Amino acid sequence: MNCKQGDLAIIIRSYAKNEGKLVTCLRLATLQEQDTANFYNEYLEPAWLVDRKLNSLSVSGNAMLPPINIALDSSLRPIRESDGEDQILLIAGKPGEKENKQTDDRPKQTESIK
Repeated sequence: MNCKQGDLAIIIRSYAKNEGKLVTCLRLATLQEQDTANFYNEYLEPAWLVDRKLNSLSVSGNAMLPPINIALDSSLRPIRESDGEDQILLIAGKPGEKENKQTDDRPKQTESIK
């Protein structure tokens, strides 16, 4: 997941022209809330209930629907004061981390004997 509850985030992808809008992720939206809002979530991705109404399109993309306050996590990029912990890095490890660990496990070389 990109965001956490309470994150300020920018919308980076939207068929309904919401790109660049700032939202606060209040909590994960339930499937019932998504259904009630006519929110189309084909792959049942995590979606956030956000603090503002966003443009919404019909599934066909031909008609605007009433605004909704739900956004897909995959369409959001969190804005944080610090980098925060990247969940993928926690799972896979940082690049070069395994190589460094192998190097650290080797016996230390001592000074050559004169």
